[in-house]
Amino acid sequence: MRRRILISNVIVLLTFLISKPANWSLFTAGLVIAIVGEGIRMSASSIIVKSNELTTRGVYSAVRHPLYLGTFIIMLGFLISLINLNALYQTLLSFFIALSGFAIIYFKQIKAEEKFLRKVYGNQFEEYKQSVNALFPSMRSLNKLFSSADWSMKTFKKNKEYRGLVGTFFVFFAVWLRIYYEI
Repeated sequence: MRRRILISNVIVLLTFLISKPANWSLFTAGLVIAIVGEGIRMSASSIIVKSNELTTRGVYSAVRHPLYLGTFIIMLGFLISLINLNALYQTLLSFFIALSGFAIIYFKQIKAEEKFLRKVYGNQFEEYKQSVNALFPSMRSLNKLFSSADWSMKTFKKNKEYRGLVGTFFVFFAVWLRIYYEI
């Protein structure tokens, strides 16, 4: 797990260094998209009780891996904030690195987690897997992404999602600085 986070952070840093962000409108659009991703991550981390139960309520009733969906949406917001049509090569390279890295890291992680869940929860997980998409929710379940019915501050604190929220803030602050100072 820590290796996944380290590699993800290296990818974000590399993408940030390669890019040449310059557009306030795209920065704002990217920030709004990232906030949506953070909302999904916060919702998921406020109800998941890791290794104690198969969580299938709230946001987990819309998608099996909402934490990764949230991360993906945050990454898309970050990439949008970096778009610069006058530096198209850097923009495309940034997109390629980030999207490739996400695909490699998270699809491998999803496979490993689902193998673990199948082993621990057996038929209960198989039934859940048959009724809920892995990473992208169906149109019918979109309204469940921000369900607050099962939200628990105690669980949120225990899962330490606030660290991701702070990290996202600092990444966008760094992009803001690069645009503002034209660096």
